[in-house]
Amino acid sequence: MKKTFYHGLIMLGIITLTFGACKKDKQNTDDVTDTAAVDENAQGDETFSDVFTSISSYSAINDASFSGNAKNSSKTLSTLEVNDSPVITIVSSNGGWPKTVTFDFGVGTTKNDITRKGKIIAVYTDRFKAEDATVTITFNDYYVNDTKIEGTKTITNLGKNAAGNYTFSVVVSKSKINDKRGTFTYEANRMIEWTNGEGTPLNIFDDEFSITGSSTGTNSKGITFTTNITSPLIKKNNWPYLVAGVIEIKPGDRLLRILNYGNGDLDAKATLTIGGITKEIWLRK
Repeated sequence: MKKTFYHGLIMLGIITLTFGACKKDKQNTDDVTDTAAVDENAQGDETFSDVFTSISSYSAINDASFSGNAKNSSKTLSTLEVNDSPVITIVSSNGGWPKTVTFDFGVGTTKNDITRKGKIIAVYTDRFKAEDATVTITFNDYYVNDTKIEGTKTITNLGKNAAGNYTFSVVVSKSKINDKRGTFTYEANRMIEWTNGEGTPLNIFDDEFSITGSSTGTNSKGITFTTNITSPLIKKNNWPYLVAGVIEIKPGDRLLRILNYGNGDLDAKATLTIGGITKEIWLRK
């Protein structure tokens, strides 16, 4: 009887250990294959870096537009990669500052499989290149493809650094990004350095920006995440995606994710490493 009892304890222990190991293996597998936080943070980074470069390019090309009284005009904003120009309206406050610039994409403009519709609204306190100038950006029923973008982005010009490059503080707050996967939130604190092309305002395609900083959010599965850029992200105006840099993403208590955008190649790919396993992923807007 005693022997039978001990035998039962041993079997129970084996079953418990086996079940625990299977559960742990399942958790590890889920951890490695779950890329929601990475995909969604990358989408947030792509979307809001695109808005920044668009605003900077428009501001450089149309600086003279900010000197007169309120007026309406339709201009080409090439960096947004659209077939038709959004209708751009500039409204001054009694002919001075602040000035509100509205980019109206209407029911949608498409190029390179990217469709934008709705409005981006930017309120300038001064010319974009003026030190301490701020641009506060909001969205009105704005979509990139089927993804709805909400929130506020505030850009502050910090002047030129020791290298002679303009630097900007960029804060994204109360952002919600909604697509077929669900809704995820995204907030970021970034430093952006205008590293190339600032001196050629009529040629926006040589503009290049270096991005550092951190972000937080909650993905569409309800898991919170934090990020930190460990190698500056590089954005070029002649390409719709980030082309270089490394960012670390930590979703909740799960393994650290390392997203590497590469070394400058103009493609829509990046590599993702989780738990020592690396794979190639495609970027998206």
